[in-house]
Formats: sequence, C-alpha cells, structure tokens
Amino acid sequence: MSIVKMQKVAILSHESAREDVLSALQQEGVVDISQEQPAEGAAVDHTEVRARRADLEYAIATLLPHASKHTQRVLTKVPTEDEVLQASSHTDVRGIVDDLRKLEEDDTLLHRMIGESQALLETLSPWEGLPIDLSSPRTSDHSTLVFGSITPEHASTLQSTLQRELPLTEIVYQGGSDQQTVLSLAVWSADLESFGQIATSHGWTDMQLPTHEGTPSVLCEEDRAAINLARQRLEKNSEKRAQSAIELPNLKKALTHIGWLDAKQGAREVLHSTEQTTTLMGWIPAKQFEHLKNVLHDVSPATEVLKVKPEEGEEPPVHLKNNPLIAPFQSVTSLYGLPLHTEKDPTGALSLFFILYFALCLTDAGYGLILALVFGTVVIKKKLKVDEAPLPWLLFFAGIVTVLVSIPFGGYFGLSPTDVPGFLTKQTDTGLMFRGQIWQLTQKDGINFLMYLSIILGLTHLFFGMFLSGWHKWLHGNRAQAIWEDFTSHLLLGGIILHAMQQTPTTKWTLIATLVLFVWGKGYGTTWFLRPLTGLLGLINFAIGMTSNTLSYLRILALGLVT
Repeated sequence: MSIVKMQKVAILSHESAREDVLSALQQEGVVDISQEQPAEGAAVDHTEVRARRADLEYAIATLLPHASKHTQRVLTKVPTEDEVLQASSHTDVRGIVDDLRKLEEDDTLLHRMIGESQALLETLSPWEGLPIDLSSPRTSDHSTLVFGSITPEHASTLQSTLQRELPLTEIVYQGGSDQQTVLSLAVWSADLESFGQIATSHGWTDMQLPTHEGTPSVLCEEDRAAINLARQRLEKNSEKRAQSAIELPNLKKALTHIGWLDAKQGAREVLHSTEQTTTLMGWIPAKQFEHLKNVLHDVSPATEVLKVKPEEGEEPPVHLKNNPLIAPFQSVTSLYGLPLHTEKDPTGALSLFFILYFALCLTDAGYGLILALVFGTVVIKKKLKVDEAPLPWLLFFAGIVTVLVSIPFGGYFGLSPTDVPGFLTKQTDTGLMFRGQIWQLTQKDGINFLMYLSIILGLTHLFFGMFLSGWHKWLHGNRAQAIWEDFTSHLLLGGIILHAMQQTPTTKWTLIATLVLFVWGKGYGTTWFLRPLTGLLGLINFAIGMTSNTLSYLRILALGLVT
C-alpha cells in the first residue's frame, strides 16, 4: 500500500499520427495530462460540448424512472467502442431533449392548473348548494350578503339570537360538515354593525367567496372535470416518457462519446505543434513507461516517449495503489483529500479502524447481511473491479464484517430472542440468548463490556495516531522530535500498564522514569531551563485531551445500544 511513483514524460509524434496517438492514450488511460497553458490559438470553447453533455444528463435523469426492467438490464452492460460510435451518430438527441422539455413545461402547467382547481374546489365545496351566481352583486341599497362559518353547536344559538334581535336578517343558505357549518345571510344594511357583534360573540368567522361567474355547484363540477382532464394529460405525458425511455441505452452511449470528445479535445489543446511534430506533456506511473513506449510505437514508428525533469515546484499527480482488500478504503481517503506525493498513503492505517467502528456502531447482523447481499450483488452482477467502484466494494466488506461483529452481541433487526423460532436461540444462566451470542446489550454486563471495549479501542486508535505522527517525522529525518514528542507517550503508556499489572517498587520507579521522560519530551524545542515547565503544561494538556478524546469514543457504545 503506497503512493504510486509518477514520471513526467514528453510524448513526441509526427503530425500525421497525432489523432491516432491521442486515441491510443485515451484508450490506455495511463497518462495524466499536464495542465499547461495551450499554445496561442489552440484554446477551444468547450461551452457547446458542456451544453450537449448537460442535455444528455438531463434526458437520462428524466427517463430513468420510466425505464422498463429490460431497459434497465441493458443499461448495466458495458458497450463496445463501435456501439458507442454507432449510437452517437444515429441517436436524435436534440429531438428527444426538446420533446422532454416540452413535456416538462406541460407538466408544470398542468400541476399549476390542478393546484388552482383544488384550491377553488376546497373553498367552494361546502357551498355547492348556494343558489347564487358568484359574479352577481352582493350588496344592494337595503341589504348585504355575508358569508361565514361557525361550529355546528353554535349555529342554532346564533340563528335564535338573530331571529330575536335582528328579525330582518334572512338565512339564504346553510351547509357544511359535522365539524363546520357555513352560512350565507342577507343582513339589513343598518344592522351590519350589530350583526358583527352578535356573530363574533358566537364564534363566527367571515369568509370571502371568489367572484367567478356561475353558481358554486357549476364551478365545482368544472373544477372536478378540469382536474380529471389534467391528470389524464399527465398520465399521457408519463406514457410518452416511458416510450422515449427505450432510447436510454443509446443516450448513455452518446454521453460516453461526448466525454471522450471532451477529454480528447482537452489533450489536443495542450499539444505543442510544429510543422512536422507534436509534443504532449504529462505524467504516467513510472512502471508504465516501457509499456506506453511499446503501445505508441505500435500505433506509429514515428513516436517517442521521453522522461522529463519536472519544473521547479511542480507537483506530480497523486495515484494510490493498494491490494484489493485495502483499495475500497481509498474512497474514504479521498473524502479527506489525497496525501502529497512525498507522504505515506494512510489508507491501510485507517482501513481496520474504519470497518471495525462501522460494524460496532451498527451492531446488527441483519442489517449487515442486507448490506453485503445488496452491494455484493451489484459488484458481482456488474462485474465491477475494486478500482472502478471502491465505495460499493467498501460497503460490501463492511456488511460482512458487521455480520461477524454483531453475532456475539445478538443483533438481528432489533429482535429479541423471544421473537424468533426456538432453534435460533439457546438457554443460558443469564437468560434466553441467540445462538452465537455472548453479550447482552440489554443487561448491565453487556453494556459495561461494550463501554470498556469502546474506551480501549479509542485509546488504541489515539496512540496509533501518535505512532504514525512519530513515524512520519522519523522518515523525514526529524528523529529527535519523533522520540521526544510522540514516542515518549508510548513509553508512558507502557509504564502505566506495567504498574497497573504488578505494583512493585520496580514498576513504580519505571512509571516515574517514563513520566519524567514524557515531561522532558513535551518541553522539546524550548530552552533547557524552561523545558520542565513547558513539559508540565504539555502533560496537563495531554491528560485533558486524552480524557476528552477517549470519552468521545463512547459514541460507539451509544450507537451500538440504539440498534
């Protein structure tokens, strides 16, 4: 497990072989083109290519939910170069994209129509029996038509009060539901203020009905018909997308071809050409140098690959190379940023801790089995190599480890032993347990075990990190700094463990000696007479930091108990 050693190269070819060389390099995929400024006049506007790529990505994303199972199976197959070229030249991408955008605009309009009709229907449905054209005037010289709602239990009381105190008020319409009664009343203009006071005291809420032409019953029928018609059009639009989804494999091939053209044009732009030759600068894995020379010589004898000394301050690209068991964890490394080419690849160091902590946080063999089956099926069925799909492989491995780690804790979809058939359980002194189960996280002993395990793993992780820090300094020539700042921590840990195991005068003085060395080490870099004071401050800071950091690993316990 290491960072691949890279070699900068210059690829020279005769002008007549330029396109063949670019195609060969693209097919091999071993050259990382140097991002140098293109020669004057060589730069090409990539806007059109990017626009075509965006159109294809839009079409694919739109059609995927409508693809049949057969089409989805076809999409999983890796096309040949001839199939990609055939699809890119015979697929009406522009026509498909235009049709999809028209359907999208139509859907937007239909959804807005449905929303408006539903809102109007919700408002008018309680008033369907109102025998009034809503476009007619609601105020006359002598009376005003008012609309409102009230709870059913207060409706009769309000009517009695109005008959007694405002006898000129007439009920035009009463409707609604068990939860709400709606009323339309013709109120004498001189009584409006009194009506407002009486109605409000009974829990009346004013309502404003829209002024559309027609009665509420007619308008409700029109709205229902409009909603049904809009939904039928939406279904037809969905059927049209399902028909267009047949073109998905060809669209995906066309997208692949666009990617090829874009990458090839990017390489073409940084070519330095003369009348007879072209030169391309780039980086390749050092071990691939002879192989690349042979490949390009087969393309054309008028090619040459030369080793080139990097410019001052030029950083080579970073490529990680790990064995198949470690390579999936490169997806985790890349999340935090790749190391410099002068540093060590941290993937191997983080892999064991990552997958173990993942399994302990999940602590459920059932979920782990699902992860393993789902992602195992994906990588096997699609024949994905580890370097092609590190994340699915990582989740596949994580599922397997989760199963192995979770069995001793008895985690199966959150079930208890009483919830499963008897042949899956066993009777122990502490009660009924799953077969293979050792600890019960529902009891104090099991909780304590996971708590102590979390703390021990946390301490191990922290001290391993300090070891890696010291190792890095050691490899870069800072050996004294590595010993005093990092490795004295391990000496102190050894002294503590030794004295805890056997408390004798020898272990006591050993512990004191390691403590003195630790304090002296924490003062490294300061004047000798200030070193003890600086070291004591470093000891306090170390103790506080180790305590808080170690306790943070109890999150493993918390997450494990949740599942």
